[in-house]
Amino acid sequence: MAFENTLWAIGGFFIVLTPIVLIHELGHFIAARLSNIRVEEFGFGLPPRAAVIAKRKGTLFTLNWIPLGGFVRPAGEDDPNVAGGLAAASKRARFFVLIAGAGANFIMAFLIWWGAYLIGPPAVAVGGVDPGSPAEAAGLQAGDFFIEVDGQAALNSSSIANPMYENGGQPVELVVKR
Repeated sequence: MAFENTLWAIGGFFIVLTPIVLIHELGHFIAARLSNIRVEEFGFGLPPRAAVIAKRKGTLFTLNWIPLGGFVRPAGEDDPNVAGGLAAASKRARFFVLIAGAGANFIMAFLIWWGAYLIGPPAVAVGGVDPGSPAEAAGLQAGDFFIEVDGQAALNSSSIANPMYENGGQPVELVVKR
């Protein structure tokens, strides 16, 4: 069981890390392109190279064997004599490319936060009400959202059901949003 848990943890780590790395490297890539800096390779994973996925506008898009990380290889990274290279670009362009990875991660984090805000907190809704049930007698209707049960926040189905079981058939106070 411990081995299986370890595999799940490693798999989860890669599932979380993969989009973060891709977004980060995409930030560098887009900034380089916007700054007219030629990009030789956009690699996902660390070398050695497993496959060339595509070649577009002089850039190789590659998949590499070590699935941890990624990279953008701009032309002339260390050589200011390479036309269209990173080292030959202005300080402003180099700075833009440098911070664009973190900037892309920041923008993505903000978009995720904003999406979560728009969706709102999780809520438990009444799916249906059986005729003659205590729920019908209490006036519950399909689509009602539980807010509180006996003064406690209704965060999940357990936080609604447990007070009802614990009260042994006695009435409980419900706050719902219709």
